[in-house]
Amino acid sequence: MHTVMESMIQTHHDKDFVVRRPGNRKGNPWVILCFSNDCMIQTEGGMQTAHAGDCFFNSPDFIEYHYTPEDFEEGFINDWMHVQSDTLEALLRHLGLPVNTLIQTRHPEIMRSAMQKIQNEKRNQFPYSGEYIHNLVENIVIKIARTAMEANFGGSRKYEEELLCLRQELQSHLDRPWTIRDMSDMVGLSSSRLSVLYKKRFNLSPNEDLIQMRIDKSKLLLLSTNLKLQHISQLCGFKNEYYFSRIFKERENVTPGAYRKWE
Repeated sequence: MHTVMESMIQTHHDKDFVVRRPGNRKGNPWVILCFSNDCMIQTEGGMQTAHAGDCFFNSPDFIEYHYTPEDFEEGFINDWMHVQSDTLEALLRHLGLPVNTLIQTRHPEIMRSAMQKIQNEKRNQFPYSGEYIHNLVENIVIKIARTAMEANFGGSRKYEEELLCLRQELQSHLDRPWTIRDMSDMVGLSSSRLSVLYKKRFNLSPNEDLIQMRIDKSKLLLLSTNLKLQHISQLCGFKNEYYFSRIFKERENVTPGAYRKWE
C-alpha cells in the first residue's frame, strides 16, 4: 500500500531555503518531486539542475538535498509528496523509471490533478480513502512513466510498440535461452541499436532486465510454491541450480533457500 504522509502543491520556497535529509535513516519515506522552475538537486550522478517539468523519485536510503540556483532571484517551486510504501520500488522498476535520477516530462503540472484528489481524500476521510489514495499514487507514477517515454523518444513512437512487445515476450517466456541476437531479430534492429533503445526506454540493458525478471519470478515461486530449486531455476531460465543460486545471492544478498525460509 502506498500511504501519502505529506504533500504540497506549488510550494514556493525562499531563495535561501535548503532541503537536506540524510539517507539511510530508519523511517525515511519516498519523496516524489516535480519542479516548476530550476532547482539544484543531488542525484546519483552528482549535483544537477532540475528544470520545469523534471520529476524525481528520492528513495528512502538516498540523501535528499536540493536548493535554489545561486543566480536565481526567487526560490524554487515544486510539487512534492512523502510516501511510505514497500511496493513503490518494484513498480518503478517494472515501469523502467530510475530512482534518484532526474526524469524529464516537460509538464510541471503532471502530478497536480491527482495530488489535489489525494489532499481531498485525506481531509475528508471518505470510505476506502487508503485504497483510493494508493491508486492515485500509482496513477501519478504511470503518468510520469508514459510522459517521460514520449519526452525521451522526442515525441516519436517509432519502435515503441516493438520494444513493449519484446519485453512482454521476455516476461512470458523466461525459460527460453534468450540471446541478444534473438531479441534484436524479433524487433528488426541491430544488437547495438536494440541495446541503446531498450536502455533508453526501460533504464536497463536487455540482458540486465531479463535477469531481473527471472529473479523476480523466482522470488514469487519461492514464496508461493514448494518447488525444488532445480525446478525453479529451469522455469526461470537459469542454466542450472548452481548458477541460479549464485546470481540470486549476488542480487538479493541471501541464498534462495534462506530467502524462502526468511520470508
